Amino acid sequence: MWDKANLTRPSFRDLLWLFARVLKTSPFIATVWIILVLINAGAGAAQLLVIRETVNTLVDADLINSAIPWLVALCSLFFIEQAVSTLLPLLREQLRIRAGFTLQRAALQKTGKLPLEAFDDEESHDLINRVLAGGDSSVVQLMQNGLSLIEFIPVLLTSTVVLGLISIWIPAIIISGAILLRVFEIRMGARVRHFEVENTRNKRLADYYAQLLTERRSAPEIRLWTISETLLHRWRTILAQYLRERLGISFQNASQGIFQVFIFVAIIAGALLVTSLSQGRTEAGLAALVLTALRNITAGMNSMQHLIIGFVQHAGYGEDLRRLLERDQDEDSPTKRTPYPHPIREGIRLYDVAYRYPGADTDALSDINIDIHPGEILAIVGENGAGKTTLAHILAGLRSPTAGHVTIDGIDTATIPSEDLRHACTVVFQHPARYPTTLQENLVLDSANASDADVEAVLTQVGLPAEKFPLNSFLGPEFGGVDFSGGEWQRVAIARSLIKAGGEFVIFDEPTAALDPLAELEIFQQFVELVEGKTALLIAHRLGPTRLADRVVVLENGHIAEIGNPTELLQRNGKYAEMFAAQSEWYQ
Repeated sequence: MWDKANLTRPSFRDLLWLFARVLKTSPFIATVWIILVLINAGAGAAQLLVIRETVNTLVDADLINSAIPWLVALCSLFFIEQAVSTLLPLLREQLRIRAGFTLQRAALQKTGKLPLEAFDDEESHDLINRVLAGGDSSVVQLMQNGLSLIEFIPVLLTSTVVLGLISIWIPAIIISGAILLRVFEIRMGARVRHFEVENTRNKRLADYYAQLLTERRSAPEIRLWTISETLLHRWRTILAQYLRERLGISFQNASQGIFQVFIFVAIIAGALLVTSLSQGRTEAGLAALVLTALRNITAGMNSMQHLIIGFVQHAGYGEDLRRLLERDQDEDSPTKRTPYPHPIREGIRLYDVAYRYPGADTDALSDINIDIHPGEILAIVGENGAGKTTLAHILAGLRSPTAGHVTIDGIDTATIPSEDLRHACTVVFQHPARYPTTLQENLVLDSANASDADVEAVLTQVGLPAEKFPLNSFLGPEFGGVDFSGGEWQRVAIARSLIKAGGEFVIFDEPTAALDPLAELEIFQQFVELVEGKTALLIAHRLGPTRLADRVVVLENGHIAEIGNPTELLQRNGKYAEMFAAQSEWYQ
């Protein structure tokens, strides 16, 4: 859990960390960019001094003949300034694109490694949403503002130093005023950042309603219940409130900024006027130099105001990204790394396993003690919410018990790298993922060595013959592909699990829910044949297929109610027999 108040305070440590990562993405371009920034600053300072001498030679008839070299020098400096100003945006864009891609890739890579617990609480979703959205927006603005800000600073410093030629008090006044303005501008940017953090949930909710209104899967139900206007109203209400408050903050910042710049310019102009009057007549070149420097400062201050507000506003992206990348719930970092035992000889054991979801008041599982023998088919049954899928997640290494532990051949799974656990485990979920790609690529996710003949043989086994379902068929009508029914997608997921290489432990988590009972029984009969010699966990909503299991575990409210052979459990007339009889009535 994170303190939202801390998330709204800009951290220069996070900014330095972020810029170090940015510069590391393309060191050559970064070096060239830094060199050009320094050249631009030097050219700006030299330009002010050359302007002074050029004006002095032009207004003095005795020196008119010596004006040409100064004019040539001034034109040369103008050319350098324009050339550098043309190249800087190009290099800045190169850095921005490379950095944006690299940072977003790192964020996605980290998100893909987070355990399932990270997706069970609201603040994690808020953080991930800000980071991923920032890959396209915040990082763009942050880099744009940050790099432009760095380019402005040398020019402003040289202009300030030049004004010191008139009076040492002028730079002191400018620096003091600039520091004061920057403090106010940082507060303005922090105000916007605070609003964005506090309203991440509302923005996500508005995006979710927009997704419901536009995605294919939810379209039939929305039209059946005619709730499109209701969802649209909710989207409009949430987003309108968000935008109204956001515009209010922008107006407040703009009003305050105009007033601050007016006061700053008035103070500088007053100081210059008093200094000039006290010194009497001033040479023309020095006057031109002072006016040019003053123009550079006022224009720069105005530009820097917008840059700093935006910079601080988006600086939180650096903190969000660092928090995400440094999260300690990384699945692949056990304190002790133990190889996965191949093959399983003693079996899988659960000792007093309990699990509680983040924010929940009660355990989803409690006091689970099970011995799963090698080569055994163990069925898990129970009512909705009994904890069946949670148990499957724990056995697959997708979740870690909040109490107790799991061992494989006596080895605590907490010490086995999650990559090894999942390589040895195959799971078919009730709602498997549907990837918008070819049928073959939907099947061969991590088994690159599987031949087309092997893949087609498995497809035939699950009822998807290659003659009717070619491997090169692109799936997903949203992307121009063919459509599959729910049952066909389920068969694809089952085939995917059977093709996977190295799976010693197979979990079927209600994978046939979209199939009719006869097709379900056929699939499970094939399943028994295909998992022969492997350890298997079968979670079924309908109890008929559980007769094929060696043993059945009955879960009730997160506890084990019964465990035993299916025939024995029917004879006990306990919970399993009660559920079996209730389902049998539907088929009589």
